[in-house]
Amino acid sequence: IRYPFVKSLPELLAAIGNRGSSTPAGQWISGNQGFSFASGSEQFNKGTIDAVAPDHPVYLRHASGQYSIVNTLALDAAGIDADGIITPDPYGGKIVRDPGTNEATGLLLHYPAENLVMTQADGYKDLTGEDRENDIKRAQEMLLADGITSGQDVIVGNPHDLMAYKNLADRGELKIRMYLMLYINSEAQAHDYVEQIQGYESDMLTFGGWKLAIDGGVAAGTALMYNTSLPCARRSYYYYEPEVLNRMVRLLHETGLQISFHIIGDRGIDQALDAVEAAVAGSGPSQSRHRIEHAIYVPPASLARMEQLGMVISSQPQWISWYGDGYREASDDVAMASFVPIKSMLDRGIPLAFGCDVPAAPFHHPKWAFIGATLRRTSTGYVAGPGERINMRSALRVHTMGSAYAAFEEEHKGSIEVNKMADMVVWSDDLYSLSSPQQAANLDALLTIVGGEVVAYGPGNVTYLPAVRAG
Repeated sequence: IRYPFVKSLPELLAAIGNRGSSTPAGQWISGNQGFSFASGSEQFNKGTIDAVAPDHPVYLRHASGQYSIVNTLALDAAGIDADGIITPDPYGGKIVRDPGTNEATGLLLHYPAENLVMTQADGYKDLTGEDRENDIKRAQEMLLADGITSGQDVIVGNPHDLMAYKNLADRGELKIRMYLMLYINSEAQAHDYVEQIQGYESDMLTFGGWKLAIDGGVAAGTALMYNTSLPCARRSYYYYEPEVLNRMVRLLHETGLQISFHIIGDRGIDQALDAVEAAVAGSGPSQSRHRIEHAIYVPPASLARMEQLGMVISSQPQWISWYGDGYREASDDVAMASFVPIKSMLDRGIPLAFGCDVPAAPFHHPKWAFIGATLRRTSTGYVAGPGERINMRSALRVHTMGSAYAAFEEEHKGSIEVNKMADMVVWSDDLYSLSSPQQAANLDALLTIVGGEVVAYGPGNVTYLPAVRAG
């Protein structure tokens, strides 16, 4: 059901109906990250799904991961509102309800609420350790083939997933270098993880720290904005009250490990900066490299605080090309004036990294980040902040050295130099001479090398390249 296979609500409903016709009644129909349509077309509820799948529990998570839609049978299977008792919202999540009847609509906001149903669904409740490892192995082959030698999984969902990575690394089956951050749902869980989980580092795998979500997403309407009348903030709420977040950040900061914050909205950015500021007072914030993932609507006045605190910004400029029109429709001119201000951050010396954010993004290829950062042009031709465009040389440096810095790896990764790891890619074109979006879109990785070993060949005939150790 991911784009481009499903592009509209009618197509999604047809896909659900088709799956239902070949699935025995009572069995689950599940889809994870997930559907994504044009802005404003995602307003549906459990009744919409009931109409095409009356005999199957259905769980569907939006591509952003920030909300899910489920039908009546799925709510029943999860015990939501069972026996006439209204199920309370889980910590940090919301079960959206009809304001007149208080009945659950089938819309679940943020991971804790979504997972009430997901953990009951086939394909999720029965996930084994072997399944998790096979998922990683399948993903790494795709990434290596497309010229990615390292990844940063900054939302490892639970310790079982951490162990899947470590098992592969210990057996020598992890071919892509990975940096991991463990997602934390609550203050109680933060205390548990701090006591139970220690740092881990090898050539192929590093446990780097902790992940917190401060807000949600634009499609869900849960971006934490100062202007709550905006469509992107129509359902926003504090995932953590400020005093709770401050305590959590201080606790996690004192482990000496990195903290990553998922943040879309301007108010969310300031909330995180407040917490980091309180936690690092007098303790050398420049050594912490705490980071913000996404930073879509950035308060201009907050740039100086980011710089002072040594914050790293992990950005996905391909979102400008793909979703810029939607971000524009969901906000206003004031918000768009500070939309993904890449150049402003670089000019201030704020460390910047580029990534893809799969599976919230449909494609993982680095070329889309280059196109978004250098053009900032949406599918309709709208240029979002032309003054924030950067050149290809800067974009490539951010995606390599900037991303290495974001994971404390700049001394041994991110560039081709003596005494650094021999991780490199041969591209089909000279990146610095790409002259058009079409040429950039056709960019392919011909050869991927990790640690001096050829690990993947890209598309086309490359028989002139020997499958031996690189010198």
